[in-house]
Amino acid sequence: MMLMLFIVATYTYGEGDLPEEMEEFFSKKLVRRIILVKIYGVIGTGDTIYDEYCACVDQFNEQIAKTGATNPTENLKKLKLKLILTKIFEKY
Repeated sequence: MMLMLFIVATYTYGEGDLPEEMEEFFSKKLVRRIILVKIYGVIGTGDTIYDEYCACVDQFNEQIAKTGATNPTENLKKLKLKLILTKIFEKY
């Protein structure tokens, strides 16, 4: 048995916008590549200053789930490093 695994790594731009370089992949190539995938995961970065924190992670998850593949984990959302460092330095 061959196990097919697919992991998407993206970031969220501005107010929950899909990055321009990911648009074609999201709309056309993603569906073609996911057909054989049984298990997938989605990870991404974003800033909490926006209302739609890491929205692209959720958008990719929804798109891939439509193919019948399974995401056995929670989507991983991380703050951008700059924001993390800013928050750390604000405390001190």
